[in-house]
Amino acid sequence: MTPNEKDLQLLRQIWPKLSEQELSVDAADYVVVQEYLSAKGKALNAPSSALSPLSLNDVLGVIDEIRRLRASTRFEIVQAVGQKLQHKSLANSVVSKTVDLAASLWLAVNVRSTAELLHANFPVLGWAEDQSLETVLQSAFQPPKEEPLKKAAATVKIKGDLTMTNLVTNFGFSIRWTHNLLEHLSIDWVGRVITVYEHKICLWNHLRFKEDSALPAAILAEAIDTLNLLFPFGDTATEALLRKHGRPFYGLGYFGRKRALDLDDYSYWRKRIEELQQVLEGPPSGLQQLALDRNRSNVLAFTTFWIATAVGVLAVMGLAAGVVSTVYAKKQYDLALLQYALSLAQACAAPGAAEQLPGFCS
Repeated sequence: MTPNEKDLQLLRQIWPKLSEQELSVDAADYVVVQEYLSAKGKALNAPSSALSPLSLNDVLGVIDEIRRLRASTRFEIVQAVGQKLQHKSLANSVVSKTVDLAASLWLAVNVRSTAELLHANFPVLGWAEDQSLETVLQSAFQPPKEEPLKKAAATVKIKGDLTMTNLVTNFGFSIRWTHNLLEHLSIDWVGRVITVYEHKICLWNHLRFKEDSALPAAILAEAIDTLNLLFPFGDTATEALLRKHGRPFYGLGYFGRKRALDLDDYSYWRKRIEELQQVLEGPPSGLQQLALDRNRSNVLAFTTFWIATAVGVLAVMGLAAGVVSTVYAKKQYDLALLQYALSLAQACAAPGAAEQLPGFCS
């Protein structure tokens, strides 16, 4: 499936400078984006839609207004969008929700009015009436403050085998894909699930068309670097994993960036990368714990497991041999009883046996 002219027009609502040639070259990636937008369009057409009677085209058409006024307050943007859609005779609450959805589709970040935050059951960015979108985004993606001693520590190198394939295959993790950048690299340690933002092409377009985006360029670059780190280009196992999941961004390569292997290259997602790095220092899970890893770092665990297994197998074999011996002895005993009974019957059948063997033949 290849995006058509209609798809290009929809995507140009998000990135006005997107060319037809680019759409063709990275067709598979844009198809995934288009499928996501189409799903949103179907939700808008549903009878229960809170934005009825708006279409996907109407919502995406609002993006240009939000882009133009991204340094203005939310109140001012809602007023401007209300004027743009006045022919629809929409309630102010519907206009407000339209602004939220349009901003979310534009920026790959779920945005809600602060008045709507109580109804959100997923990570969402609160946008107050007196705040600009640029201010909200800048504050949302501030790197966590580091302790002075930690900040002064030497640069920590990230292991080259910190890949999603390794985490999935050898350490029992699974992947949950998201359209919301706020969820990127969140980790469910109980279920061993890593959430990954799936639209790498969107990050790249926002970065190269940064004058048309409100997302901080440093965050976009770091998000791309995290995907380059965990899904390295040139790794056949990574290619196979992404193909299995139906995510085509392997073919996009590194976008001219390097695979950043210094922990200091990451600010906003540093803690998550550090946590995943620590996973590699622990023992593998599942069947992989039975094998010796490439670095032979699990020799003790490997040896202990197989010695314990061998001892267990020998114990089971010994128990089985004991059971067989007991059964065999029981059968020998029963056979001896039968032989005795037969011999006694033969002896008692002889003439005068009752007088000669009064204790046995009666």
